[in-house]
Amino acid sequence: MVGPGGKAAAKGDPRRGPGADDAPPGLRRRHNAAEAEDSDTSDVSTDSAPTPKPQVLVAAQPRDEDFWRKWNVRASVALILVIAALALAYWGRHTGVSILILFVQGNVYRELVLINIRRHEEKRLPTFKLFYYYWFIVVAFFAYGQLFREHLQPMSQWPVAVRYLMANHVFVSFWLYVAGFVAFVLSLVRRKYYAYQFSQFAYCHMALLVVVVQSTLLASNVYHGLIWFVMPCGMVACNDCFAYICGVWCGRTPLIKLSPKKTVEGFVGAFVATLVWAFWFCKLLESTTAWDVDRLMVCPQSGFRWAVPECDVSKVRGGVHVGVPVTAWFEYAGVAVGDSLPPWLAEHTVSPFQLHCIVMAIFASSVAPFGGFFASGFKRAIGEKDFGSAIPGHGGWTDRMDCQIVMGTFAYMYLHYVILDPRLSPADITAHALAMDPGHRRTLMEALSASLSGTA
Repeated sequence: MVGPGGKAAAKGDPRRGPGADDAPPGLRRRHNAAEAEDSDTSDVSTDSAPTPKPQVLVAAQPRDEDFWRKWNVRASVALILVIAALALAYWGRHTGVSILILFVQGNVYRELVLINIRRHEEKRLPTFKLFYYYWFIVVAFFAYGQLFREHLQPMSQWPVAVRYLMANHVFVSFWLYVAGFVAFVLSLVRRKYYAYQFSQFAYCHMALLVVVVQSTLLASNVYHGLIWFVMPCGMVACNDCFAYICGVWCGRTPLIKLSPKKTVEGFVGAFVATLVWAFWFCKLLESTTAWDVDRLMVCPQSGFRWAVPECDVSKVRGGVHVGVPVTAWFEYAGVAVGDSLPPWLAEHTVSPFQLHCIVMAIFASSVAPFGGFFASGFKRAIGEKDFGSAIPGHGGWTDRMDCQIVMGTFAYMYLHYVILDPRLSPADITAHALAMDPGHRRTLMEALSASLSGTA
């Protein structure tokens, strides 16, 4: 006879659910975490209810050998990542940065898929994992095809197949998706796995929308000047680093329940540090003429070329990168300062783009961190600590890119709807006109000629 707590009693416990002993480790962790949470909140009025474990903030943790080991690993890896990103931006140029973004997208999507799959279902659906790769390829083909279509001109020297794909890019993307949709429906052959297959279908589509579609907007910014890649990404990296530093050494007040280690002190310290860094680093990139840094960062690029783009930095977007004396900014704001400013301040110049960087830094410090909070909530919901372990001391790619995706979307919106004219430029109109058939081009020319002659 087996007493209470024996194996028979454990296997007969109805609360564990069917198949709990045979579940894979990831599901057992989630199942046990759910049981623990239910048991902690099931009856708060009884004396036997467990006492909640007190929250220990990072700043209150002992500075032992383990702490310094983690600190050194995290700091050294962060420094390596920053240097590698800047080196790629300089030597890889616009094409290299675009390839980097695609590489990161693939790894983030892979981590999101792997963290949500159920191993025992996948074993009984041996070909279902092919859909994960297929959907990524189709969405990436659509997003990057739309982005790089204008950079493939002229296409007369390309193979016929490439010219056909790009000329009918949206239509081809549609039929690729339709083919995947039909194949997915045909894969629904075992009723017991319908729910899992449909949940994965919806989950992967949401992951593609968040990861590929949004982060491709950052790749679009690259060809308007590499400064639109370096500054938004640098703001998020700066904010993340100083939030960790200020939180470790000064954090006392919890910020948000989704991320117990985040503190108000870390949030405020990172906010101030990001604004200061954005203001001065932006000026450094704009004014450094050595090694063509200013032209590489500021000048727009067209086509896949490794050379530094040619342009007059002072005339890019109406002189947005040209420094203006501080006194002129006060006069523009309607504040008469006269000679009250000290000479060193009155002679100091601030470009309009530096002020734009302040606006973006405010977003990077106040809104972009909610991408990280969102990811933290998702990890807690599925009972995982990190999305992966690809980056030592930092978790996976998703753990580092959650805020970058939010920031990249904002940078795209800010560039296209605040700094750039949302209307079509003459170059865009010319490209559209050249894509017309001869009859429509002739009609357009007649309309333009009539308008210029004053008869229209």
